[in-house]
Amino acid sequence: MRSPIMIQAISPGNLSYEVDYTYTLRQEFITGAGPDRVFNILDTGDNGLHLEVGLEVLSVEYAEAHNQMLLDINEGPKVTIFDPEEYDWFVGNEREFESFSGFREEFIDPGEPFIVQGNGFRGDFEGITPPEDLSIAVEEIDAGEAGSEIKVTAQVSHLGQADSVTFTLEQDYVLSEPVTLNGKGPGQESVTYTFKDTGDFNPGKVALTISVEEDGHTAEDTKIFGLYVAEADYGWKWADTDHSPFNMIGQVVTKNEGLEDGEYGIGSGFLISPGHIMTNAHVLEGSWEGDLTGLYSVDFFLGRSGETLLADQQDNHFQGDKVYLQKDQWGSFWPDTDMAIVSLDSEIEGLSGQAYFDWFWSALGAGDRDLTGEPVFWAGYPVNAVNQGKDVEGDKLFFQWMTEGQVDGYITGYESYGAESGGLKLSPDMFGAGGASGSPIFLKDDGSYYYGGVFAGSKGADPVATNLDAAAYDWALTIVQKEGYLLDMDFLDSSLAHADLGPGRTLSESYAAAHRFKGAGIDGYHQSDIQVHGIRDIIVDEFYAAT
Repeated sequence: MRSPIMIQAISPGNLSYEVDYTYTLRQEFITGAGPDRVFNILDTGDNGLHLEVGLEVLSVEYAEAHNQMLLDINEGPKVTIFDPEEYDWFVGNEREFESFSGFREEFIDPGEPFIVQGNGFRGDFEGITPPEDLSIAVEEIDAGEAGSEIKVTAQVSHLGQADSVTFTLEQDYVLSEPVTLNGKGPGQESVTYTFKDTGDFNPGKVALTISVEEDGHTAEDTKIFGLYVAEADYGWKWADTDHSPFNMIGQVVTKNEGLEDGEYGIGSGFLISPGHIMTNAHVLEGSWEGDLTGLYSVDFFLGRSGETLLADQQDNHFQGDKVYLQKDQWGSFWPDTDMAIVSLDSEIEGLSGQAYFDWFWSALGAGDRDLTGEPVFWAGYPVNAVNQGKDVEGDKLFFQWMTEGQVDGYITGYESYGAESGGLKLSPDMFGAGGASGSPIFLKDDGSYYYGGVFAGSKGADPVATNLDAAAYDWALTIVQKEGYLLDMDFLDSSLAHADLGPGRTLSESYAAAHRFKGAGIDGYHQSDIQVHGIRDIIVDEFYAAT
């Protein structure tokens, strides 16, 4: 007995991608078919298909011209049919079936279909790329303050039989919701669900799991995100440090003269080259002036998310080697010159997306380089009076948070530095808290992220940032290029002489090691005992005060 035949597409031009169900043909339906026999599926113009049995082999060109899909017969046991319930079914010119199920009963073996790659019409699913397998991934999580809505978006690739995606949140409480898929056929689609009733979730870690089932197989993805509670209504959002630009931002921890065991300076910082981070001068010095002699150590935890202060997280811990200030005092025309650069002990490589922030200098009245009215963001690690949860040992957790707003104007700086463009006045929706100092003020242009300043705090009723003005740009580029980085970038004015640079210092490795995280190994010591110190001054709002 001859083996069953395979009905298989022969690539006419009106086929665009591969999909759908495979059925086993009854032996009697295909017995006696010869190699020159074809099945023609004709598009009737009303989404109906005619299945005809004929002896003439039509050319691909003829099939295209007459809006037909030509099927060739080969050895094999299967037939692939695209979205069969959408079409009318005929055999020859005499037999008509009311539905595919009638056709299936007579010509196809019993049993459930299984998924393989088949073929469909271009006009039905133009531009869809066929999935290679069942898969699902978290695309975006919109979350922030505990008790607020949590919006989750997932990207799903399926082969046509998946019905829904299940979204599950878990903390001390589990919340699970199925969401119906929109697409009829196989392909990729984005699915979104918003959890509105989140009052039972507390500040801290929340586990999100998304899953999809198809033909006995399950695909899932899991991601941990954070929630916070603060004394003020900030409106921050959780930042996903697995992706740009948030994977270029980290938490800065300093040990300074005068701090007791278990006391550390905390701020934020961000990559401006593979080997350098930018932060505020006051993050390193904790005052309005300094020469760095009282700074013992600087540690940088890149992309920290849901971890305690002194813990590594996937090899994200880097140590400061050299430190530089733009000026030895920055209080008179603050926030102008409140900038510092830390040269790291090793180069950071392998980030997804950008390797570091591109640079965008700006100035008042400088045409396209005037940021007034432009949308901007900051992202970093605010901590003062912010509850982000604790781990099982009672140690405080830290997540990265972000917010967006705009530049409302410029703040006058030192005449020989920022001049009329020394600082950025930000919109009220960009307030931060202690620990956010050193966060990048960034914008996105043509798919790239540019930093244009450093979030510094608030002045009066306004959140403010140190601006990357022309003087700051040339100062930073002088330091970075002196250490062999970004040599293809040009100075705006000219390279600064060493005498024009602010204070700089190489941190003693042995001295830093003696003071770094002292007390962390003592029995009974918990990281929850850590105190955060910052600037305390009458012209600066409270959130700089030590907690």
